[in-house]
Amino acid sequence: MTKRKGLTKAESFQKLCKQVEHLEMNSKVFQTIIQRFGQSFSGMEQDISSIATTQRDIQYKLLAMTEILNIDNDTLNGKIEKLQIVDFEEASEKEDAERSFTKVDVVESNSVVVFTTSTVDSKAKDILRSKVDLEEINHPEFVAAVMGKSRGDTFTTTINEAEHSVTVLDIKTKPVLPEPTTEELSAEVN
Repeated sequence: MTKRKGLTKAESFQKLCKQVEHLEMNSKVFQTIIQRFGQSFSGMEQDISSIATTQRDIQYKLLAMTEILNIDNDTLNGKIEKLQIVDFEEASEKEDAERSFTKVDVVESNSVVVFTTSTVDSKAKDILRSKVDLEEINHPEFVAAVMGKSRGDTFTTTINEAEHSVTVLDIKTKPVLPEPTTEELSAEVN
């Protein structure tokens, strides 16, 4: 028998057969993964399709109601905005009570700021209403721009690579927790 690089032809053939077996097994595993991914995606596709159908139905119902009831779109949009503001304010007040936030007059480094923002070059107003804790936000330019501002102040800053006009609506502060005493610290250690 002839040897090639230390293996006989029979050994080389057996090695090749093993590699083919492994390749076939890998192929089957890969096919199973692809099949399961396809099944998973199919479910998501059905969910998205259902959501789109529901959204389209609501849109047509809204259009029909505005036409039948002769409702002005500006009036309707104004009412929608007021309802959104009420929902936002109720949720914000609930959080304020739960976390013991108190109103303050000027933004400081530990403030929680409620604001609206719209892009400077857009005719859309108040495209975003938000509440952020300045100690948790990772946007130094925004933090620097809002420092020292009062309720009602407006400023411009860059957010997500777009120039925004920001109006401060409310300013809160978190409760200051007392520093633990030496006795409390030593009790925790023991």
